[in-house]
Amino acid sequence: MKRKYLFLMQTEDFGGAERLQIDYFKSIDFDKYSVTFGVNNDIFRRIFNKNNLPVKLVYLPALNQKDSFFIKFVKYYKFFNTIKPMCIVFNQFWLKSFSLPEVIAAFLITKGNAYMIVHDCPPVHSKDKDKQYFGFIPGLGLSWRKDRLLQTLLGYFTKYTIAVSNATKDSLIKQHKFPKYNVKRVYHGVDIHDNVPSMENRIRLRREMNIPNSDKIIVSTAMLYSGKRLDRLVEAFAILAQARNDIHLIIVGSGSDYNKLTGMVNSLGEDIKSRIRFLGFQEDIPPLLQLSDIFVLPSDSEGLPLACLEAMSCGLISVVTDCGGPVEMIKDGYNGFLVEKSTEGIVNGLGRSLNLSSEERSQISCNSREFVKEKFNFRKNIQCGLRLLEINTT
Repeated sequence: MKRKYLFLMQTEDFGGAERLQIDYFKSIDFDKYSVTFGVNNDIFRRIFNKNNLPVKLVYLPALNQKDSFFIKFVKYYKFFNTIKPMCIVFNQFWLKSFSLPEVIAAFLITKGNAYMIVHDCPPVHSKDKDKQYFGFIPGLGLSWRKDRLLQTLLGYFTKYTIAVSNATKDSLIKQHKFPKYNVKRVYHGVDIHDNVPSMENRIRLRREMNIPNSDKIIVSTAMLYSGKRLDRLVEAFAILAQARNDIHLIIVGSGSDYNKLTGMVNSLGEDIKSRIRFLGFQEDIPPLLQLSDIFVLPSDSEGLPLACLEAMSCGLISVVTDCGGPVEMIKDGYNGFLVEKSTEGIVNGLGRSLNLSSEERSQISCNSREFVKEKFNFRKNIQCGLRLLEINTT
């Protein structure tokens, strides 16, 4: 009899966490395991079909903002009971994708075999502002304390919580008070055979895009939402492009910030605006990295950004904000540049990258690829993650 697993994810678009989930599915032996995937948005079916993955897609129960703890619990308990999985795996973003009622329901249905994968460094709830009742009695911050407690309890109703980086693990244990014994750091990684430098693609694609081979292309591949702070990149590029006419910016991805970002670009001068391109969502990322020189990740917070690992594997010079997980990937000046979370930080990192000599550029490019090869072997890391979930790999 096949062991039945249910994975859960709430997502709006396709990014690094979604790719991680697909990589996990590709490594499961479906002769031994039956897998159902609960989602709020069906962006996976075409990819499952393309890769011949026998994963059953189902929609998550609809919850309303006003639903009580009990109503959420009942909805998810009924949902889980119709599937009857032996194990349930929650994919968490900011510890907000799934809350305590859903996790308790999973814990009960699976008799303790509930797991979480946390993809970022979730912030703690802000303390309530000092409230005063009747003008002089101080508030106790009960709402803040309740929210903190409900997030902390998530860690006690899961068998293991898989953190994608040490920064994520530290955030869960030190800030959110998860129990140390069940938080495990498991890196992911990228396929260095798919993500490889290619002079042939560089020349061909630049010719198609009418960009001289001697010019420098700055690229960012990311979901376009506020946490990625691509506005910093647009602002930094606009500053540098005033003095240099040999640089171009390519932004790859889709998301809720698209109109905001294109609005920023449209307000720029024609010369600068003409050197910025939005390519939208692209399934085949490596060729877009191979034609580029510098990768930028200007985020406020990251767990383990796979987009940066892909760029490093392709030999690009990476400029990345010091925002959590990237400190475990970038050694400043050795395999990229780690900068402060600001437009000025991005300007500084890009300036350092653009001013490298050809020998320095070649050395950092080589160091980047070797670092990914040694530390972020994605097949080995996937096996480690699946073992924690008690899944044998193919």
